[in-house]
Amino acid sequence: MYSKEILFINNLYENIYSTNNDIPPHTYKISTREPLESKLIAYADLGDYLPFLILSGASRNYIENQIELTKISFKKNPLIGSSVPHYFRKFSQNKYLKKLFFKLGYEVSMAFSYSDFLFGLILIHLIDKSYNTLNFAIDTAQYLEKSFLGENGWLYYAKNINSGNCHKIVDSNNDFFSELYCELFDLTKEKKYINKAKIILNASLESSMFKKYGVVPSITQVDGFMSKFTYKKLMSKFILAKNNSSFAESLLAIYKCTHDNDYLDFYYKWVNSIVKLRKEYQSTPFSWDYKSKKITTNLKNYALVDCLINGYLATKDSYLLDQAELVIMETLNWQDEETKLIKENKNSDVSFFDSNTDFAVSLVKFSYLSKKVFYFEKAKIIANAQIKFHKTNLGYSTYYFFSKRKCSDYVSTRYTSLFLKLLLSIQAYSCDKLKKDSTLWSSLRDR
Repeated sequence: MYSKEILFINNLYENIYSTNNDIPPHTYKISTREPLESKLIAYADLGDYLPFLILSGASRNYIENQIELTKISFKKNPLIGSSVPHYFRKFSQNKYLKKLFFKLGYEVSMAFSYSDFLFGLILIHLIDKSYNTLNFAIDTAQYLEKSFLGENGWLYYAKNINSGNCHKIVDSNNDFFSELYCELFDLTKEKKYINKAKIILNASLESSMFKKYGVVPSITQVDGFMSKFTYKKLMSKFILAKNNSSFAESLLAIYKCTHDNDYLDFYYKWVNSIVKLRKEYQSTPFSWDYKSKKITTNLKNYALVDCLINGYLATKDSYLLDQAELVIMETLNWQDEETKLIKENKNSDVSFFDSNTDFAVSLVKFSYLSKKVFYFEKAKIIANAQIKFHKTNLGYSTYYFFSKRKCSDYVSTRYTSLFLKLLLSIQAYSCDKLKKDSTLWSSLRDR
């Protein structure tokens, strides 16, 4: 059904993005065809492109070369510099201020920057063991612990590049590593990974916000008075995608590995808390601050759909699918009538390409489990709209502006490769080959 589109993406990677026999750049400026790099070292995105190229039939020589280039890059520069501390994030949107912060020694490497990298290495091993990426994944996990692990076993969120000192702050984004450690346990049967997974997750379980409200804050733990003052806003702020979704998925992962019902109880506490917030505000909250009582909405609520779908797979509780359908129906109301793209929120003027991809993938999975073909048809409509309105000769533009009827001037290479998730899932569903216990299925969720 989408074979030509899949070949188009594979050709971009093999013949345009990697023409210099290198790892693909992060971004292209469409008008000038200029590749743009960021401070985030390119190999960190391995999990966002290489597994999907393998699944879509890219050449073995290309895949092997990319893995070898990644090994060389990691050995040469294993500490990924990517940002400035959270409290500078708003100011760092100005590129000149960001450069100044870096020069002043505020550049940090974030633990979460290794999440896609580690996930990719594990997923490649699951797809094709002959690529020998499991030991590389284990080495990466060891380096992560060496660089970011605190005395209590929690992963600190960032390390200063110049001084080498960790910011003794715990970001709930890092809960994703708990799930990844469960996958390492499945592959190695070494119990140490389960023990580490539990310890990492304790930072969120012991947060005051989870104990009181059943959801986790962006920052779960801090060390020291000044840090508490600096991060107090983020300690009261719920963010759905990545932060809370990683927490919920890790609860399910530990439960599936151990059959410890405490983790299932924590998962249901989380689900019921989200349902309560949704009823209170008449919308699925993407962010919520328990002090200001304000919420924002965003298309990234597909993360909640995925958490509910995976909860259903673990429990067979139809209540979870019912809640997922409510979120889906709410989000479909944001569909632009003319283009059929999904807006970033109900009142937005923007279509974000990557979020449309992930939401449509969630529709395919929900349709498969619920046997409601209506949602699969909706996913195909969104995919076709993405091709029609986002596609350029360099891939898919990151944004489409409805009022201007035009795309942004930039293509993210990883968003282009991640579109393969949707194309492959639609093809598999159409051929009755989509299976919930398949490697393809495990690759579909945004992680």
